[in-house]
Amino acid sequence: LVEHVRGYGLAARFGGEEFVCLLSEIPEQGLEAFFEEFRKRIEDTVVMAGDTDIRFTISMGVATDFENSLQEMINRADDLLYDAKKGGRNQVRLPSSPSND
Repeated sequence: LVEHVRGYGLAARFGGEEFVCLLSEIPEQGLEAFFEEFRKRIEDTVVMAGDTDIRFTISMGVATDFENSLQEMINRADDLLYDAKKGGRNQVRLPSSPSND
């Protein structure tokens, strides 16, 4: 994740299995493609453990509420993350994404 956002912003572990990215160099209309590319890279990664192939997926919530506080943005991204998980996982969700409630 740090490698993928390098040059565009900052990425850090937020807690447990959650990470946060603060991006300032990507226009809002390019965020979905940016994170979808990263999601695909994770999905295509195979790790060998003995004779077993291990594959990963990632669900993401992307907040673009720049006029709100940092805590409000984190809460919005978290809501979108859980929406992606409820919608089948391995998805990128932005505020404009259709909800699968």
